[in-house]
Amino acid sequence: MRASVLSLALALLMCASCATPRLAHPDRLVVVTVADAGGAPMPARGYHRPGYRISAAAAAAISGLEHDYGLTRVDGWPIDLLGVYCAVLSVDEPRTVADALAAIGRDPRVRLAQPMQTFAVHGGYDDPYFGLQYGASAAQVLQMHQGATGKGVHVAVVDTGIDRSHPDLQGRIGQARNFVDGDAHFDTDIHGTAVAGIIAANAGNGIGIVGLAPGADLLALKACWQTAPDDIRAQCNTLTLAKAITYAIEQHADVINMSLGGPNDPLLGLLLEVALGRGAVVVAAQNAPGEFPADFPGVIAVRAASEAEPVSDAPHKRDGTVLEAAAHDVLSTSPGGRYDYFSGSSMAAARVAGLSALLRQERSRVSAPQMIDELDRRLAALGARGAGSDTRVVTHTPGAQPSTPPMSSAERPKLIPARQSEGS
Repeated sequence: MRASVLSLALALLMCASCATPRLAHPDRLVVVTVADAGGAPMPARGYHRPGYRISAAAAAAISGLEHDYGLTRVDGWPIDLLGVYCAVLSVDEPRTVADALAAIGRDPRVRLAQPMQTFAVHGGYDDPYFGLQYGASAAQVLQMHQGATGKGVHVAVVDTGIDRSHPDLQGRIGQARNFVDGDAHFDTDIHGTAVAGIIAANAGNGIGIVGLAPGADLLALKACWQTAPDDIRAQCNTLTLAKAITYAIEQHADVINMSLGGPNDPLLGLLLEVALGRGAVVVAAQNAPGEFPADFPGVIAVRAASEAEPVSDAPHKRDGTVLEAAAHDVLSTSPGGRYDYFSGSSMAAARVAGLSALLRQERSRVSAPQMIDELDRRLAALGARGAGSDTRVVTHTPGAQPSTPPMSSAERPKLIPARQSEGS
């Protein structure tokens, strides 16, 4: 009898799922991991599809937790990197999520228990808009590209999707995975498309713009969904981000860009430790001190420089890995083969991710302090001859001054009247 019940639980856990991340009552969801015996690696597909394998021991543990604490399983998948099975469970009424987590956290079957959390995303060539992108700093970009273009470097863009049909991104997207829904084209995803263009838009193709690392290979990992059509704002959660980061690690991404931020997340922290331990450069946008993942040790946090000078005593992370880059009206790719101006820390992070790809091509192994120093030097080089606020790049060096005054809105050429600015 016990064997048949266990077999039924195992079958239900393997085949029930198909839930989307935009679940009803997300504030009632918790994320729980239990020990998993391992086996075949996770299928390379979004979690909206059923069929992830689970060991009998993990299935029994999850079923027992459901029974003992008034929980209902919503979804689940194995994280082989951590040796666990990760389940998303809904806390049944009338128990509060806080009470449930306190009880679950003391259970010896449980490795980790946390709330499901929500994150928000924070833009010599014949490319005609190259000069509009970099102004007088274009010569610095050309000089950098003499040494490296990011060729052979894999950059994971954990974001919304990237419009794979955009002519300036053709050949740049090596892999694409959707951890949100079934859409494989991403042809309406604004934020990820803008971030991708800043990092790796094609150079010398006679159209559009030039990315900072135009030879890099992008992994388009959709973990965030737009809050409304034609809106740059987007949201992600613990589960979608965990799946995307895991995939980036498994694919040996050299650089992981996360132009997003939210509350501290233990599960994502464990995965970031694995990524950093394997030598990946992780770049994240930061709108405020203490924001995750930018504040996580080892992650390079990037803030958007204001048009005013930065405060010299602005707070740093404990490990000092904070850079500040201008990101006001940055020209980049937009869905439908278009181009637009974007602003915000997400675009600043994309700039640093592009420069990181150049450094990885030049020197496959470099220490974290060396990486920060070199990124800081290159950002300063780009800003040293900047033509305006969208090319001026500064750091938190006390007493730093811009080399040229900001360009006024009236002076800046406008290709498209609309501008996109990320929500916070």
